[in-house]
Amino acid sequence: MRIREAAEADAGLLLELVGELAAHHGQAAFVATDAERLAAAIVAGRAAFLIAEANGDALGYLSWTRAYSIWSGGDYLNLDDLFVRAVARDRGVGRALMARFAAVAEAEGLRARWELQADNHDAARFYERLGAELQGKLIARWGGPALAAAAARG
Repeated sequence: MRIREAAEADAGLLLELVGELAAHHGQAAFVATDAERLAAAIVAGRAAFLIAEANGDALGYLSWTRAYSIWSGGDYLNLDDLFVRAVARDRGVGRALMARFAAVAEAEGLRARWELQADNHDAARFYERLGAELQGKLIARWGGPALAAAAARG
């Protein structure tokens, strides 16, 4: 297995993997990006991706963005997605992707942060085995019609 940083040319593959992750969570209808947007995000440095592969086949990916913490007064790496294809699970792919992500954060002297659904017990156990500290937190979102309605009430 090899872990590598994704390049602009990987945007189509990344879109495929993002779609598989969304489908796995029953949220495929919410994927609104396309390969061109992913490629542009990589080129602009707005998003970064690691791809795990073996024998020329993609096994999974990890994505992150850089964010700023008002409280700490500094940047951190915000892990967006970690996905391993079903055929590659339980083979150390997720652990290898996380180890590389940790090395990137360490090299930049930054903390790493991520979120997971409260009912994703498998992911919680996985992250705990890696030594992650899990904290309970609700996430609120506005978008589309709800955002427009909130702005109108303003």
